[in-house]
Amino acid sequence: MNKRALYSFIVAAVVAIATAAQAATRTWDNDSGDGKWQTDANWSGDTKPATSDTVIVNNGDTVDVNIGDSFPYSLNITVAGNSTLAASSVLRLNNATIMVESGSGLTSISGAFWDLANGDLTFEDGAICTIDDWEQKGVNTFTFEMGASGFTTLAPNNFKIGGGATIADATYTVDMKDYTGGAGTITLVDFGADAVGMNNATFQGAGGLIVTNNEAYPYSSVMWNDAMEAIQLFVGIDPPFKWDGGGSDDSWTTAENWTYDVMPNAGSDVLVSSGASVTNGQNQYTTLTVESGASVLFGVDGAATIISSGMIGRTGGAWRLGEASNITLTETGSFGGGFTHLDLRGADLNFYDGASCASRFNFEHRFENTFGFTLSETGFTALVMGGLMGGDSDFSTPGSQPCTWADVTYNIDISDYDRSNGKSIVLMDFNNSWLGGTFDPSANSPTVNVTGHDGGTLVWDAVNKDLILEVVVPITGTVILVY
Repeated sequence: MNKRALYSFIVAAVVAIATAAQAATRTWDNDSGDGKWQTDANWSGDTKPATSDTVIVNNGDTVDVNIGDSFPYSLNITVAGNSTLAASSVLRLNNATIMVESGSGLTSISGAFWDLANGDLTFEDGAICTIDDWEQKGVNTFTFEMGASGFTTLAPNNFKIGGGATIADATYTVDMKDYTGGAGTITLVDFGADAVGMNNATFQGAGGLIVTNNEAYPYSSVMWNDAMEAIQLFVGIDPPFKWDGGGSDDSWTTAENWTYDVMPNAGSDVLVSSGASVTNGQNQYTTLTVESGASVLFGVDGAATIISSGMIGRTGGAWRLGEASNITLTETGSFGGGFTHLDLRGADLNFYDGASCASRFNFEHRFENTFGFTLSETGFTALVMGGLMGGDSDFSTPGSQPCTWADVTYNIDISDYDRSNGKSIVLMDFNNSWLGGTFDPSANSPTVNVTGHDGGTLVWDAVNKDLILEVVVPITGTVILVY
């Protein structure tokens, strides 16, 4: 470390030590009787709070916080005992940490403005918040501590974001450690007005939407209700977004078709139960589970995770997946719908014996694709599809992009397969192929991983357009050794 850097380090350390040494605990006592924060006599030691002080207001008073502009830097404030902090002029938190206990609150007098600049606010169930402006600014964290039966809704007036901040600069955390109230919807903050045009899709881009101690309610999540202009907690044992068909149509985009009457948002776990037929599907979830007997037809492209025992498809035209797409078709899952072209774009697809694909669509490898096949005891029901394509390349030139055989991985699990059922198993049966070349171990082969028994090899039948697994079958019978 050079001398200049060392000097700067020493100065910073000295300042930090001095600040810590000077910090004090100031407890409100209102000895002057005027109820004003700025009056020294109203605090223990007859000195109003200064930078980094710990501040305790717990005697049931309403404190008039008219300090001209900002709190001293980095106060650590507890409001308890049915007490209230009431701003009577603009108030900037200035990196303050505020704990508001049950029965106590924050409010405004004559519409005074609360600028939450870099503030860290925690509200117990039963806390009160009727401030005029809830303006996020800088980096903010908000924590809501649930009670056994829920949370008493906070009711500030205007939701705002200022000073160049975005929703990404705010973190909202809900602590459910005391909650035993069951599944449902709980409104945490209900704003009188929304000055920034917030919606749930934008709100999901917050720096953090965290639910802790929710082991009994694993699918709980924090949302924005645009109709109410409110922040809500969805408490769920099942995925928070479960199709119930309560709307007047079968459209994914009709909110009333979903539990809690809110359409799924980005990052949600979604469940479509058996028997449902859903149109206009949206790729904006973490995991979509489609139960047997249900179907989802997609109206958009994109990346998603799908676990399907029902039918998934596209309403028309090409369906272009994304690199984050991971689709699993169980024994009764199927691709269908009416789309004619599946552009895999780096997606991963997993098939169990019994899964099926509509024979009319083309299957286009693109970028790096991984395919999983899980055989049953009897083998694998071949996936019968349309044409096999290879992105923008002819698929025959080693190293050409965006896709060659070398960009494809096949993971095949034959652990449950009874090899007495035969050696050759057709995995995929295409009715056409625009691919040139063959599997060439020296230059341009896919990666093939066969697990279980003694393994196997993958073969491309260029004549029949079949992808065939050749398993290793043990020799049976009597072996005669000739000397």
